Amino acid sequence: LEEHAEAAPQRERVLAEVAQGAFLLGAHHRLGDAGSEAERAELLTRAIAHTEAARARPLDGEPLFQVVVDGNLGELLMLQGDIAGAGPLLDGAVALAARGGFTPYLQRCRANRIEWLVHAGRADEARAEAQALLAELGPEGGPVATRVRALAAASLACRRLGLHEEALAHFMAFERAERRRTLAEQRAMASLFVSRAEAERQRLRAEDAQDR
Repeated sequence: LEEHAEAAPQRERVLAEVAQGAFLLGAHHRLGDAGSEAERAELLTRAIAHTEAARARPLDGEPLFQVVVDGNLGELLMLQGDIAGAGPLLDGAVALAARGGFTPYLQRCRANRIEWLVHAGRADEARAEAQALLAELGPEGGPVATRVRALAAASLACRRLGLHEEALAHFMAFERAERRRTLAEQRAMASLFVSRAEAERQRLRAEDAQDR
């Protein structure tokens, strides 16, 4: 019983590190070119620290945890410019996600690995991998964030290869996917605001009824 009692808080702490790292990674993507180089670098540094802290305390028997942590850390290192460090992490995450049948995570890791291939000087391979992943996702399918990453990587690979028309087509599709993602986020926020406002109205009505 004591071992289980100690394991539960440990697991919660590790998952909190994973969540914080993922949140900061998302914040880096949302900031984009709107932020300064120093702001983006700070987000990456903090995200890497949280993700490495989680990786140092692996959760045995939870392969999905390893996929998420290694995939996120590989992406973070790639964004920081550590191409050599990112490669083995992304390769491992792709292999483990494939063995576990974790399709959404596998697709995201593959999208990040495609960008890594471009930075590693393997643009031809990156283009082929991007074509395969986009065909698997379908014209409008798959998680929006994954589709955005795959299209951006495909466009980058084509630019490196001098295939400018193909690069432009991927970039235009990327912009459409980004707009859909932004619209979905705005709708979700608006729905949450309306739900909270309605809950507050109901609370006030209940209080008013009690006072009567």
